[in-house]
Amino acid sequence: MGKKEYGHDNPHEIEVSLPVASNNLTFIEAGQHFLRLALPLAGTRWLSVSADFVTVYMLSQIDATHLAASGIISVTNQFVVTTSAMGLYATAILQKPLLQTESHRVGALLNTGYAFAVIIAVAESVLLSTATKPLYTALGLSTSVVELVNRYFTALAMSGGLLAGLMTVPSQQTCYALNKPRVALAINISRQILILFFSYGLLYGRLGMPKCDIAGLAYARSIAAWGANLGYFIYFMLNANDRNQYGLLRVDIRAMFKETPTFAKKTAMLSFQTANEFLISLFNMLAIGRVSDGQLVAAEIAMQYNNLLLIPVLVAGHACAIQIGQHRNHLENVKAIMHMAMALTMLVPIVSIPIFATLPYQMASVFQSNSPDDSSVGADTSLSDTVRWLLLIVACNQVPGTIRQVLSGTLRGLGDFNAPMLINFFSMTFLGIGTSYVLGEVLELESVGFFLGTSTGIVAGAAGLMIKWMSQKTPTEESLCLNSDSPPVEETKSLISRATSYVYSFWESNIHDKFSSPLSLHRQYGTTAP
Repeated sequence: MGKKEYGHDNPHEIEVSLPVASNNLTFIEAGQHFLRLALPLAGTRWLSVSADFVTVYMLSQIDATHLAASGIISVTNQFVVTTSAMGLYATAILQKPLLQTESHRVGALLNTGYAFAVIIAVAESVLLSTATKPLYTALGLSTSVVELVNRYFTALAMSGGLLAGLMTVPSQQTCYALNKPRVALAINISRQILILFFSYGLLYGRLGMPKCDIAGLAYARSIAAWGANLGYFIYFMLNANDRNQYGLLRVDIRAMFKETPTFAKKTAMLSFQTANEFLISLFNMLAIGRVSDGQLVAAEIAMQYNNLLLIPVLVAGHACAIQIGQHRNHLENVKAIMHMAMALTMLVPIVSIPIFATLPYQMASVFQSNSPDDSSVGADTSLSDTVRWLLLIVACNQVPGTIRQVLSGTLRGLGDFNAPMLINFFSMTFLGIGTSYVLGEVLELESVGFFLGTSTGIVAGAAGLMIKWMSQKTPTEESLCLNSDSPPVEETKSLISRATSYVYSFWESNIHDKFSSPLSLHRQYGTTAP
């Protein structure tokens, strides 16, 4: 059976079962295996990202301030809401091993996921509707941008959008655990259509709907999320076999409490891993927003195109993890799949870099406002030049980004979850954010400097993973944990424990005992420590 891999790039979406090859794969066969999995994954992810791109375009047609506000809304939503949603992917992680042995627990885990979604949504609704305005004002963002951001999150919280959005996650994950990805895909398609329809009507006051400005986007997403919940409920009600076999929608408080400790631990670990990925984006956009609204507009335009490019790169890492997980006892096949994934995904920067380098002004003009009172992106020469540099940076980032994601997926497929997590954490969080601050704030390169800081983190991550891969031993059962069925969250817990022990041992042997501190004197000679 295929290995199902979980990570920050939504790898929960499709599970594939392919036979493990007994003979060497040719490069053509390896490419076919890779594309057979990567293409449907990319299509699923592009659906949501394309809908977001269109809604940002709708906001840009109001004025540049709305476009700037959408950048802050996006990174805030990613860091807070998406991080929580990724934590709820624990639903499928815990359900999957129980389908054949303890199927009655599947429904209890679904209900536990709903309970966690409600608790998290209530906390986030209060936080985002009350804290964003004073916090972002204190950080130095412009009053007009802060007001729009606060209006959006207040509308989202009051309409139950956060609650509805998080409650769809356990239902979606249950469908994946039950091998019903088409159900989740159909509901997701319907959800994106509803978002676009109601966004158009409520943002502009058309199709017989009231004009709600940026709050209309929040209402549109709330309506679509509630519609998705209704779709899942109807499916579970009509599917009597699954409902009876797995106890879906059957409330058992005692069973929920029994599942809560394990569910909470796995949710926390998954959320932590996701927050690490989004932290640098949040830092950069908030720092750029302090410079000027114009710089924030340029950054948001670049980020929208970056999101479109990033989908095949992220999918490549996930597809590698699944494919290599099924061939990891065959080193030549592992190399063939990795090399073909790298080669095929490199087509993204090969195609995008010339386009982004030659058509930056035309790409920026897509988000040019039609408002006669608004200073458009195309009319502002300095802003257009900034967009040009940012677009070139995000296109070039896909080269080391491809290496980083493919090697991360390769190592995860081989059973090594620790190295990718550690390398990406230190390169992106510490080196990336630190370099961004120096280039953007200290050297005053503004948005270009912050984006170059991100590039530094990506390059460092790619280099670290290349070193790890080149030093990787021939796959063996012991070194690659072939018998380990523990998910990444368990590997991460073990890693944290070992890292803590290592730091403590290093302190004891290299620092602590070499200095005559009162504490060390107390240990060695029994003196009294203060």
